[in-house]
Amino acid sequence: MASEPKDKVFALVGISSSKESFGPIDYSMSVRQVYTHTAKHIIQTSGRLDVICAKQQNSNCHDLPTWVPDWTRPLRKQGPTIVGLHHSTQDFFASGAIPSNVRFVGDEDILITSGVIIDKVQRLGYKFKRRLYPGEDISDILRTLHGWWSIITSEKGHSIDEQGAFCRLISCGNWASDDIEPYAARMKSIAQTITEQYPSLTFPLSSNPTGEELDEKGTVAALISASFTMNRRRFIISTSKIMGLAPLECAKDDLIYLKEVTTYLLERHTLMALCLEKL
Repeated sequence: MASEPKDKVFALVGISSSKESFGPIDYSMSVRQVYTHTAKHIIQTSGRLDVICAKQQNSNCHDLPTWVPDWTRPLRKQGPTIVGLHHSTQDFFASGAIPSNVRFVGDEDILITSGVIIDKVQRLGYKFKRRLYPGEDISDILRTLHGWWSIITSEKGHSIDEQGAFCRLISCGNWASDDIEPYAARMKSIAQTITEQYPSLTFPLSSNPTGEELDEKGTVAALISASFTMNRRRFIISTSKIMGLAPLECAKDDLIYLKEVTTYLLERHTLMALCLEKL
């Protein structure tokens, strides 16, 4: 395990394809300089912005630019590691097959890229932080899901279309299906679990006959799985009824920005990958 934060980068340079192009291994550089240089090198040599998607709500104790990941090992007190949204799509490319149009200005710690602002955040749901060792205690997950689903039902409804969108969203696409039955089964299990543990809460669903059923263990496993992709994110709805999972720091009126094929959130000049579903 690397004890020196710079070694998280330098230790891999010698065995990477960037051995010749990376530049000198200079331990006199600050962690900020090393990580910024590394992120810039990755963007320039790959022609893609995938590295931005690894930037997921870090503590930023090294005062890094907002587009530069912190590759140091997170402190245990910060809770479970955040699952980057780029892990949810096979063969993910942040800019598709098109080389990214980027440039660096100032001391080269400012990244400028082209894109289209498509919407802005209108409503915010509860923030969710997964506990480090939750075991099978899913109470915090259930309360969060109830709050998020209540926003959807008030904005749109609770048909199978909304149920499917909600399942895809909280799992960041991992629960995607061409059939409605898996969505109906998961949502029915979530609703039953919430009403059993919190009789005063309602979780309305439209009636969708399904042959699939999740037992108690299957429900707990599904919810714990979703808690990894929900971790350190919050639910949002845009002005045009796009719903998404955004960084904890997201605020009302933050802009949703489309960079070629990947959607990001512009929050006070911070660029973050965003998971979206259209209601």
